[in-house]
Amino acid sequence: LAAGGYPESVRKGDEITVRPALRERMTFLQHDPLVDGSLNEFQMIVSGVSFERWPGDAAARVLGLYHQSLCRFGTLALMRTGGLSLHPRRSSYAPVADGTHLHRRMR
Repeated sequence: LAAGGYPESVRKGDEITVRPALRERMTFLQHDPLVDGSLNEFQMIVSGVSFERWPGDAAARVLGLYHQSLCRFGTLALMRTGGLSLHPRRSSYAPVADGTHLHRRMR
């Protein structure tokens, strides 16, 4: 994700800082997707979880929950691109840009 095309952020080296005006409109929360249900409809979900190491169908369940919670054309940011291969609806996503872990929900 490059900050060049995003006036709401500032890029310094490898870090991107979100401007206060945008940060005020963001909701940050802790959520246990193995226990909690869908929260709302979001424009973007960022997950720092590495799903490849999860047992059984837990990864597919959590990714399905993310799918339910993400609006159409919303962005799913995963820790690793390979996590999307575990998604039960992986065909519903398109990469935002090559080499990133960002995926746009298309349907």
